Parts: sequence; C-alpha cells; structure tokens
Amino acid sequence: AVWHFMPESIIYYTAMGLAFAGLYVRRGLACSMAAHAAFNGVLTVAAILVVLSPAHPVSLGSLSMTAPTGWSTVPTESSGIAMVLRGPSDSGLDVIQIATSGTPSADELADRLSSIGQELPPDVRMTSQVDTVQVAGTEAVEVNLLSQGHSGTLVLLPEPGVSFELVFASGGSAKAAQDFQHMLGSVHVVGGT
Repeated sequence: AVWHFMPESIIYYTAMGLAFAGLYVRRGLACSMAAHAAFNGVLTVAAILVVLSPAHPVSLGSLSMTAPTGWSTVPTESSGIAMVLRGPSDSGLDVIQIATSGTPSADELADRLSSIGQELPPDVRMTSQVDTVQVAGTEAVEVNLLSQGHSGTLVLLPEPGVSFELVFASGGSAKAAQDFQHMLGSVHVVGGT
C-alpha cells in the first residue's frame, strides 16, 4: 500500500493488499498474482474506455456545450452553482446562472468581474486584467485566476434575461486547460448563435 505513494488512497491500497495476502495464504503466490493482474487489467480497460469514449453534450437552461472525454457532470454542492463538471487531475468547471434584465454590456460584465474579485476566497486571486472575448458569437469577458497554485479562468457570458458565469480551475492539468478552450469553442446558447 505504501509503495503506491498515494497517501489519500492508503486505506484502499491496504484493503486490497490484505485481500491479496489472504489469497496468497489460502491459494498461493500464483493465485494472488493472478488476482492482482486481473484487478489491474479491469482498471486498465476502464481507463481506456473513459479515454476513448466520445465527447458528450451537457446543457444548462439555454446554454449547451460539449464536454470532452474524461469530463463528467457531478451533483452540485453549492446552492449558487447550477452545474459542475469534473475533469482530469481534479480540474473543474462550475457554471453559475445569473438573472439579468436585458443583455448586460461588456462594461457591465467587467464591473461584475471586478466585484467578484473582491469576493473570491483567500486562496483564489485574479492574475490578469479583464479581457473581452468572443464566446458563442457573443461578446463575453474573462479574467485569469490562480487557485491553490493552479491556473484557471472566469468567463462571464451575457444573454438576455440570464448570464452565465463559467469558473474553470485546471488542477494543474495542461489537458484540462486545452479541454476548457474546446468547451468554450463548443458553447451554444439557444436563441443565440
């Protein structure tokens, strides 16, 4: 169990080690090794299936996007967050719906981002100026973040009646950062472009 160098999984590895040790005592080394190989084989096949599985659509109200392979929707733990996606290396994308009257301008969104910056937890900080970007054919605003030592991005996408706040945290994964750019490129808003 210790040999795997994963302190957060020590209980799991200890339990598996005890199971394999029990097989060794009752049936011998060959049985224990075969069980270990079979178990690792099942995990390998599961990992390959996840990697090779196709991207899948996710949606929230009028917003839809394509989540790349390895990303899944998980139940939200916060009442303010409408949708949570988790990806590689504990990366994540939280989507928050914000009720608006009309379609906010880029300047109004930039002001909102500035006020959000003052509300961020102590381990999260903005690392860039607010920039205007195109998302789903709409002028949105974004700012780069640093969260627990890893990069992230916050994007505000305005739509009539509701705006979407997309909060991405890379978890230190370069693949997750690429995936987020693909997700932004796949955003579609019903009634939008």
